Amino acid sequence: MKKESITLKPVIGTADPLLTEIETIYTLSFPETERRDFPLLLNLLKDTPRFTLYALLKAENCAGFLSTWQLEGFTYIEHFAIASSQRNSGSGTAALQQFLRNCPTSVILEVEPPTDNLTRRRISFYNRLGFQLSPVPYKQPPYRAGEDWLNMCLMSCGNIDLPACFPSVISSIYTAVYHNPKQ
Repeated sequence: MKKESITLKPVIGTADPLLTEIETIYTLSFPETERRDFPLLLNLLKDTPRFTLYALLKAENCAGFLSTWQLEGFTYIEHFAIASSQRNSGSGTAALQQFLRNCPTSVILEVEPPTDNLTRRRISFYNRLGFQLSPVPYKQPPYRAGEDWLNMCLMSCGNIDLPACFPSVISSIYTAVYHNPKQ
């Protein structure tokens, strides 16, 4: 049986009907502390040219989404999620492989520290796709005022020495993505 391919479709504008499915996947896949409120994501889509939201389509159905930022010398994946009905089907691997093949820069993303089976499996998933876990401690700024910074890890793929350029990378992420220049 032939696997169905995944298409990465950039979401252009806030009237795209795929946004309803993306919002559902987004809110079910990430705890509130690890995501912005969806109306703020829609504002980014309208007002921030270096932010891109991709719908991951499988047989014309939304199988997931990927949100990215073009930053100085690298692409940052802010969120990547597969619909629960599509998990363990190869859709996530196919989508990320396609994205990496077409991405002209190195890629960086955040993951939770490897503290349990689920977080270790997630890191292994990214390792299989060529990502390396950075040994440098990293904290994710809060999405909302009054929330705590989260212990996370950065992973990188491509031609980047993340430990060597860590200060400039986190400065770019903190400033552009989180609007929080503190380190």
